[in-house]
Amino acid sequence: MSDKTGKICTIAVLAMWIVLQLYTNAITFFESFYYTYSDRT
Repeated sequence: MSDKTGKICTIAVLAMWIVLQLYTNAITFFESFYYTYSDRT
């Protein structure tokens, strides 16, 4: 039972980490995209 809980916790942590990485990458991409186009105008 504890092994099952440990696996669930590991998967949850990994999922949260992946979401965080995607979120920060999206923010960085959007900022660079926004600044590039705002500089052109």
